[in-house]
Amino acid sequence: MPTAVAAGPMPDMDDLTLHRPTRTSDATPFGRAVVLADIEALLDQVPGVRRFMPALEKTFQAELASARIQRFLTVGLLGIIVYNAFLILNTTLMPDIAYDIGAIQLFVVTPFVSVMLWTMAKRVLPPDICVTSSLVAVIASTVEFLYMSHAPNAHLLIHTIPICLTFGNVVLPLPFRMSAAFTLFSIVASSVVMVLRPDWDALLSPFALIVNVNCAIWMLVGTYRMEASERRTFLFNQRELLRAETLAESNRLLETLSNTDVLTGLANRRRFDAAFLRRCTTEPDVDALSVLMIDIDRFKALNDTFGHDAGDRALKLVADCLMRHAPSDATVARYGGEEFIVLLPASGMAHARSCAEVLRIAIARIADGVSLHQLPTRVTVSIGLASATSAADVDPAAFIKAADQALYRAKANGRNRIEWACGVEPADAPHGKDAAAA
Repeated sequence: MPTAVAAGPMPDMDDLTLHRPTRTSDATPFGRAVVLADIEALLDQVPGVRRFMPALEKTFQAELASARIQRFLTVGLLGIIVYNAFLILNTTLMPDIAYDIGAIQLFVVTPFVSVMLWTMAKRVLPPDICVTSSLVAVIASTVEFLYMSHAPNAHLLIHTIPICLTFGNVVLPLPFRMSAAFTLFSIVASSVVMVLRPDWDALLSPFALIVNVNCAIWMLVGTYRMEASERRTFLFNQRELLRAETLAESNRLLETLSNTDVLTGLANRRRFDAAFLRRCTTEPDVDALSVLMIDIDRFKALNDTFGHDAGDRALKLVADCLMRHAPSDATVARYGGEEFIVLLPASGMAHARSCAEVLRIAIARIADGVSLHQLPTRVTVSIGLASATSAADVDPAAFIKAADQALYRAKANGRNRIEWACGVEPADAPHGKDAAAA
C-alpha cells in the first residue's frame, strides 16, 4: 500500500510515491520548550558555578569530556616529566632520604599517576577524579618527604606547594569542585607537617602558610571565574542551538501544512500540481502516465441529510481506502471538496482502468466494514481517467481537464462508474451497465 509523504521541502517525484505527510506536532516539542525556559532562567541569574538540571549537566559534561581528556593527558604526561625532574632538587635538599625519595617517586607515585592517566584515556573513571587523585598523590609524597627528612635545608621544599597549586588550578585546570578539594588537601597537609616539625625556623612556618593560603585563594577565585564563564558560554550556545532547532522544526511544519490536506492527511492540490508538473518536465521518458479523477457521489446530499460531521467521516474513509488500495508507486491527493486525484506513473490505459476499478469497488464496500455511526449511508465514487503513452506528450493542465471531463461523463451516465478521456477504452473494458455493476 502507499506510504506517507515525508514532511519538509518539496521532494523529487520519486519521493512522492509516498502519499501521506508524517504527522508532526503543531507546537514546539514540550521537552525542548522546557529546556529552553530553564536555560533562559539560568542566564538571568548572576554568573557563577552551579550545577544545571541533570539532563543539561550531562550534556555539558559530555561536550567537554573529549577535549578535557585530551588536555589532561597532554599536561599530565608533561607533569610526570617535571615531577621526576624534581628528583635532583629533592635529593639535593634531603640527602638523608635520597633513596626513599627515588623509590617513592619512581616506583610508587609515577606508576600510580600513569595508571590514572591510562584509566582516564580508557574512560574507566571520570577524568576529574583521575587527575585530582594524581595531584593528591604528588602533594602527599612532597609532604611525606618534608616530614621524613631532617636535613638542614629540607624545609625549603615547602615552597614547591604553590607550584603544585598552580599546576592543578591554572595549567590543567581542574573543575572548581575538584580544584577546591585538591587545594584544601594541599593546605591542610602542608600545615600539618609544619605543626609536626617544631624544629623548623619559627618564622618559616607562618610565612610559608601565609604564602600558600594566599596562592590557594587567588587560584581558586581564578578557577571559579573560568568555570563560571565556561558554563555561561555553554548555556548561550545551547540556547542558540535550541532556538535554531525550534525555528527549523517550525519551518518544516509550515512546509508540511502548506502541502497537506488537514482533514485527510493526503497531499493537497498545491503539492500534487507541483509533483505532476515535475513528473512531466523532468521525466519525459516515462513510458506511460495516467491520472484518475475521483469524486464522491451525491456528497452534497450526504452533508445536507446527515450533517457535515458525516461528510468529514466519509472523506476520511475514502482517503484511507485510496491509501490502502492504490498502487505503491501512485501519488494520492485531495484535489478539493469531495474530489481526489491519483497519479499513476508508468501506467497505460489498461493498467489504469484496472486500478480505478479496484478503487471504485473498495470504496463501494466501505459501508460493509464500518458501523452506521461512522458512516450512515453507502458511499460510492465516480472516476474519470486520462492516460498518455509518454509523459513528454502531456500538458498537465489539459491532461487533468481531460480526466475531469471524463469524470463528469461518469456522473452523467449514472455514477459509481469509470469513464475514459476522449472516449478511448482498453479492449477488455466493461461496457454500459456492466461498468456500473462491476
